[in-house]
Amino acid sequence: MSRYQWPGQPGGDETEDAPGKRARFNTLGRLELNPLQAPRPRPAAPGLRAPANGREHLWQPLGPHTVVGGQAEGGPRISGRINALAVHPDGERLYAVSGHGGVWYSRDGGASWASLGGLASTDTSGINRPAQRHACGAIQVAFGATEADDLVFVGTGDPANQPDAEPGTSLGGVGILVGQGPAAAAGPDPWVREAKNLIGNAAFRIVREPGGSTVVAATRTGLFQRPAVPGADVDWVRPAGTPFDTLADACTDVLWTAADGARPARLWVWVRTGPSGGLWVRDDGQVNFTKIATAGTLGRRASLAASTPPDLVWVLNDRPNGTLPLLYRVAAAGGGTPVATLVTGVPDILKTQGFYDIAIDVDPAHPERVVLGGSFMDATLPDGTVVSSNGAIVVADVVASGASFTYGSAASPFTMIGVGVHADVHDLRYSNGGARLWVGCDGGVFRSDRPTSMVGFYARNHGITVAESNFLGNHAASEGHVAAGLQDNAVITRHSNGVWKLVGLGDGGGIAFDPLRPDRFMRQHFQGFWSSSDGVLSGTELLDRAGTFAQNEFDASAFYSMPAGIAHRRGSPAPAIANVGQIILGTHRLWYTENFGTSWVTLPTGTDPLPANLVQDSLGQAITVCRWQTPDVAWVLTPKLLTRYARTAGSDNGGGPGSWAMQTVVAATVNNKNDGSFAFGPMRDAVAWTEVAVNLDAPGTARGTLGALYLGTSGKASDSAVDTLWWFDGTGVWMPTGLRNHAQGVGAPVTAVVCDAAFPDEVYVGTTVGVWKGTRSFAGGLPSWNWEKRLNGLPEAAVEDLAILNDGGLRLLRAAIAARGVWELRLDSTEVGELTYVRAHQDDLRYRTPTVPPAVPLRRDGSTPRSWHGSPDVRPRVAPVPLAAPAAPAWVRGGANVDAEKLRRFQAALRSLKNDPRVRATGQWDSYFNEVLREHGAPLLPSPPAAANTVSIGTAYWNAAMALPHGRAEPWGSATPTEADLHDFTPPLEEGDVGRTSCSLPRRACKVDIVVHHRGLDARDGADVRVTLLKWLDPRTRGASSFSDSATWFSDPVPWTAAVNEVLNGATGASSQSFAAGWSFVGTTNATRRLTLAGQTLDPLHSGVASFDIDLSGLRRNRVLLLVAVIRAGADVALQPATLHDLALSSPNVAVRSVRLFP
Repeated sequence: MSRYQWPGQPGGDETEDAPGKRARFNTLGRLELNPLQAPRPRPAAPGLRAPANGREHLWQPLGPHTVVGGQAEGGPRISGRINALAVHPDGERLYAVSGHGGVWYSRDGGASWASLGGLASTDTSGINRPAQRHACGAIQVAFGATEADDLVFVGTGDPANQPDAEPGTSLGGVGILVGQGPAAAAGPDPWVREAKNLIGNAAFRIVREPGGSTVVAATRTGLFQRPAVPGADVDWVRPAGTPFDTLADACTDVLWTAADGARPARLWVWVRTGPSGGLWVRDDGQVNFTKIATAGTLGRRASLAASTPPDLVWVLNDRPNGTLPLLYRVAAAGGGTPVATLVTGVPDILKTQGFYDIAIDVDPAHPERVVLGGSFMDATLPDGTVVSSNGAIVVADVVASGASFTYGSAASPFTMIGVGVHADVHDLRYSNGGARLWVGCDGGVFRSDRPTSMVGFYARNHGITVAESNFLGNHAASEGHVAAGLQDNAVITRHSNGVWKLVGLGDGGGIAFDPLRPDRFMRQHFQGFWSSSDGVLSGTELLDRAGTFAQNEFDASAFYSMPAGIAHRRGSPAPAIANVGQIILGTHRLWYTENFGTSWVTLPTGTDPLPANLVQDSLGQAITVCRWQTPDVAWVLTPKLLTRYARTAGSDNGGGPGSWAMQTVVAATVNNKNDGSFAFGPMRDAVAWTEVAVNLDAPGTARGTLGALYLGTSGKASDSAVDTLWWFDGTGVWMPTGLRNHAQGVGAPVTAVVCDAAFPDEVYVGTTVGVWKGTRSFAGGLPSWNWEKRLNGLPEAAVEDLAILNDGGLRLLRAAIAARGVWELRLDSTEVGELTYVRAHQDDLRYRTPTVPPAVPLRRDGSTPRSWHGSPDVRPRVAPVPLAAPAAPAWVRGGANVDAEKLRRFQAALRSLKNDPRVRATGQWDSYFNEVLREHGAPLLPSPPAAANTVSIGTAYWNAAMALPHGRAEPWGSATPTEADLHDFTPPLEEGDVGRTSCSLPRRACKVDIVVHHRGLDARDGADVRVTLLKWLDPRTRGASSFSDSATWFSDPVPWTAAVNEVLNGATGASSQSFAAGWSFVGTTNATRRLTLAGQTLDPLHSGVASFDIDLSGLRRNRVLLLVAVIRAGADVALQPATLHDLALSSPNVAVRSVRLFP
């Protein structure tokens, strides 16, 4: 179900995605005080800060480097929100700034990206957190001859997070970052921070005087200009001239147009609200600004653009409540006062999200061709198909109609060109003289080389690691299985550090794995929309009864909230194995299910109140956090209320939910005021309570009469007694932990807290600037905490969620970092060693050693034995060769005769023939591919009998694509594939069952791609990584191995370890060893027997790939083929004889894939 198909939300600025509600939710949890009113905080204590400094307590990124299968037609690769772009005229060098993920640079037209200062830190003196350097709203680049000559200005602060422009709110900025050639800088921080007076503010746009050096920023609190003598921390000033010398209202755009002849250079500004709201301009040489009449505009956001030459200026103005946006054509030729004229016919691209999604640009080759961007929009394809949930991007020529102007005409209407682009557009930029168009949106960066085509855009997101992780779901035993809820990008699951896959739609909130079947999870979209990964529960079902949707309950729910799951052993006596899985989640009341969402009740009554009862079990506030203490005790947090739910022991033995009671443990408001008279009174003065974590004394053992726990708060900037973390002793006493005032502590708001019951004296705390570890001790019965930073290698950004995995001696702390993905810290080992490895299965991170049970023996469901011979890093596939055209009838979209793998081969050939990156060899014929085919001249079927404008692939069109060399082209061209390429453009490979082969291959020429991973402090040069591939074919003709019975396969200690050691360790790849029993190297020469990853660099986010050729022609049908990859990285390997099963599970150098030869 699409997020845009759910019940609409009432009124205001928000639609189903509701970015305004999201902003207010995030603000509440992180807000301290308006920094204009707050005292100067103490600087943070010195200590380790990213970039990494040594291997001790070193954080490692878990990804995602690339997210595949994004939300738009064609399933593009996506990243996180990109607020602004700066593009060189040649379209090859470009900069992008992320809402929360910093500055990114590409020198190859978006094919690859690098973070600029992404691991740098900020002097916190004078910063009222949660302002941070990686929240970015604007960028301006004075491009030089080379990237080293580029002068770059970055406006920090995310203007989208707080629509009312109040500074000091969630993820504001730290000022203006200035860099000379930041892409060519050698150090970790290429930026100088200027405009320290803009801490907590945010920039909408930065412009530079044409031909000059003056720089101006449009911010949430007015217009600011770079001083004549700039420098580190030097304030920017308000420009001279009314009204901007004193105006403190939001200026949502600024534009500086060049002089030419009688037309002077002009500075244009849009003021969003207040008595000065509207369009202003100042001619060069003037002091004061002049207001330009724009009849009908409202006090809303607007974006500006100019034609080339700038004789025309264009204004796109947001209007609320579904009213069409306004577009103005401002005639600005000559030296007279510019005149604005309304342009009619603009479609509803902004909907109710123009305060968040709005963009405009003008084709430099066509001065009246204007492209507009907004939220999302339906598009009707030539065959009548309607596609939705794509980015609202339209283009048209503005034409005169008498004395007025229209956006397009009857003969040439506007074109919706955003098909294939993620929704929510924030910036549009032409390059290449108008031949190329770029978009920054909630899904990252997209590029079109056909700027008037409906399907011209394709993703340019590989390597922009700015996924906005809100929540984590951590499998309890399979360490590689992680899910993350993302802002506006649903939920993604980890396939490897390099590749995560989108598994839902809409937004992404809290996640809870099924306690009995942890191969599935429940997840929030936003507010009262919840669904499950297996489809048992879909978006509206929680609050829908017989078609009646509980809209009031939906509206009373927190935008994001955290559910909780726990396994329960029900019965008397209790069974040895859990037989009930309990999940709770919150609206304004606590919902409970023990059948994974098939039915629900609210607690404590244990009945379903819908549809009629709106007050039963209500807390009167939106629930933000749910936590289980034991199966009979749960804790629930709202911003100002902590509630405990307890079940009478054994009351559910006859069936759930049992008899529950609800107890308010502490409330921030007492007698309608914040009561500070008690010892814990200052806790009540925090702006918000943000997080709660149960603190068991041991697994299943609670402290005191109620159970101990930690409560996180946002603190209060003006009162150091309002600690950011408090501890409850389990009976009735609350105590500050001292996090805020400890010498090694931090004053930033707490956003996440997690405890491990096996280590009850430890607590890990996420803040808006990183992670801290607290260690509790007791003296005289009173607790105190020692605080230590856990920042080594971690980006300076808000920690949205924390989770701990503790299984079989392996302990891992995971952190969801705002717009920087998911990170991991090893808790059972002080240092992270360098390791280059291949995996036994998808959830294997090669942390397990002989002292820890090797690679997890059970699948994600917790009961099925795991296969050791289905490694995701050994990836066989058919070699690319031309295929004969399919038999008649011609293929059409949705046709029963379309073969996905043959289509994949055709797509690879067509991509090569047309040199068109929009043609992606996915094996899917969706609406996006259908329209790309149409553009490339695919024939239309006669109509009738076919529907009008039906695109087809017939014999002639097929054969034209398959002509050599295109018929042999790889889907990714001539380059080495990335791991994401293998996931997107080769057949899917499953792990399979332990008792049978994992996949099938035809008996013909094939390839085997080996994927190699790395972690540690230092990157690994691919030239130091050597790979060899062995195969086993049963030499027996009688009693041969069976593809359906792994017990019949080779099971003795393998005979090739000595030979492999020689091949990998020697100078040439030769070996003097011989072995038989059906084993052989795949390569027959030294050069083909051993490959390296030369030209590739491996690190925790970048894997390497080596590809072997293997010819299976002439082999018997149904024969078993075992493929074994062995790697060497740096030091020599010394494999010892062992069974293939043991090597696969215990050695990071070995991975196995079993194959059935069929047909």
